[in-house]
Amino acid sequence: TQSRLDKYINEVRENSSTGRKSPLLILSSKEGMGKRTIAEAVAAKVGFSSRMSTPADLVAFDALKDEVAFLLNEDKAVESGKTSAETPAPEFVFFNDLSAVIVFYRNCRANQIPVFLNTWMDGIAGIYNKVAKDFLELKEPHVSVELAPETYKSDAVLEKLIKTLLKKYDFAGPLKEVEMKPFVSSGIPLTPLYMDALIERVHKRAFLGAKLFDWEFLKEQLDAYKIKQTQGATGVTVVIPKKTFDDIVAREETISDLQDVIHKTKTLDDQRPVFAQRLRRGGRMVALFSGPPGTGKSMAAEIVAKEAGKELWICDFGRMQDAYVGETEKILSEIFFRAQTSKVVLLLDEADAFLANRSGNQPSFMIKWINHLLTLIENFNGILILTTNFPENLDPAFSRRIDVKARFFDPDAGQLKTLLKKMLEPDAPLAPDLDFDKALDGIKLSGGLARNALERLVLKMERFHTTEITTELLRSVLLETQDENSHLVESEKRIGLA
Repeated sequence: TQSRLDKYINEVRENSSTGRKSPLLILSSKEGMGKRTIAEAVAAKVGFSSRMSTPADLVAFDALKDEVAFLLNEDKAVESGKTSAETPAPEFVFFNDLSAVIVFYRNCRANQIPVFLNTWMDGIAGIYNKVAKDFLELKEPHVSVELAPETYKSDAVLEKLIKTLLKKYDFAGPLKEVEMKPFVSSGIPLTPLYMDALIERVHKRAFLGAKLFDWEFLKEQLDAYKIKQTQGATGVTVVIPKKTFDDIVAREETISDLQDVIHKTKTLDDQRPVFAQRLRRGGRMVALFSGPPGTGKSMAAEIVAKEAGKELWICDFGRMQDAYVGETEKILSEIFFRAQTSKVVLLLDEADAFLANRSGNQPSFMIKWINHLLTLIENFNGILILTTNFPENLDPAFSRRIDVKARFFDPDAGQLKTLLKKMLEPDAPLAPDLDFDKALDGIKLSGGLARNALERLVLKMERFHTTEITTELLRSVLLETQDENSHLVESEKRIGLA
């Protein structure tokens, strides 16, 4: 965008010095992308004034153009005190109607440059579709610039935009002491209109409270906008990680695998040895977490994101599917692009839904999704975690793309006891004589099912107005949850055999 505008400015300067007509400038975008501001900046850079068009600009080219033009020129001469022989000042004239701008362009002076500010949602393509005949008849040159959302995606452009808007509210002084990086939502398009409204809101809050500009409030608003835009555009769930290693209970080998994953997330890019970068690009890390349901795989992904100091984006396969051909692939591409530019941890939960073995009887469109997803993973330059209960169901082509694997297991008796204590302490009303060993005798549950049992326990306490958690009460809910789970497993087995 900047390059095309610079080229146009140079052309206008050259034409202005030789008295030739300059090309019609067409700026297209959605509302709030800064079309008029950009046009005014271009005009100022070449030393032209700028104004919005008026009916008088087109009346002069009516059937009575000679008479009307004479009257208009006479009125202008009286108002300004200038003679008709004087050369009018060069100017950019803004239009919101293409038919009007074409009429004006065919009859304007050499030092008048019309600018079409197009706000149609379908951009430049819409101009050709809606007024193709008029446009094709326009023999004179024109320059079209479309301001797409990607225009404001880069950190550098966003930082410049924020600084410019802050100066508008007289915050130029404190800017020297402020690190702008936390306020830049990398990879998320922030329109100038939205940014202006947001900074004005923060400014008013500071003014009404007689306080300094609230930088933390600005960051909160930007983060909220980023989450809303990401979830709306891609269907991912954005999580600000809070879980740490203190929240997980697992075998030593699982903890060791997780530490390998975290170590790799902290040694990406040029931090790795040269030979390691040759073997595989240092900017990518793909981890596979496998194990039975409820063993902490999703929690482990959140811990990795927390340790890496990044957000966690969780992909929902159901929300990514689209009925139209090719749309699912577009959604997947957008998710991976945003995750890479935003430098987050991307989680494909229940990965066997995404990457099922292609040797099965999947429909052709499903195979296309898998092929496309494997290509995205191959070229992804970021942190990707996949979780699955059935690693044997994953496509074999995915295996070579995995950097680190972590296996998760159902907790043994000691781990289940530790897990229950973590969930209950320090504020649960435990009876003084509560015996965890007795309550857990013979119980085999995953961490997820243990949490379900405690939720059942809370309901029982509320229903029967119980004030303490006794050994008998705890054991009863654990047994009920275990029996229900065993019944479901047996039911699945019977159905499978049938």
